[in-house]
Amino acid sequence: AVLVCGNWVLKSSHVSPPGSQLHECRDVILALLARDGLVYRRALVAALPLPSHQLLKALETFAVKDKRGRCWVLKRPVDSTFELTYCDTANEQAAFWAARSGELRGLIGQYDKHVSAER
Repeated sequence: AVLVCGNWVLKSSHVSPPGSQLHECRDVILALLARDGLVYRRALVAALPLPSHQLLKALETFAVKDKRGRCWVLKRPVDSTFELTYCDTANEQAAFWAARSGELRGLIGQYDKHVSAER
């Protein structure tokens, strides 16, 4: 599992083979949730090379629409207490997401571009 906002989420490698489109796209979404705490589905659809229905299916496994329906957030609320109690683990996971985000910077950059264009 990987830590996202103080919550453990199943690793993408346990959902699909490493290097597959689903694996990469799922990691992009998790990295964005770790960074921003939310994602915009329309920007994900525009930026990621995964069909819309597959993207939605992947997103629904760990995220829900926020109360206003404008974005998607983790199903479980941010658990800052976990992150403070287990700060070494949280820091290791933050380093993992920083490194993984670097590997996925092209897709994350495309997402950021689409989010900026929508505002």
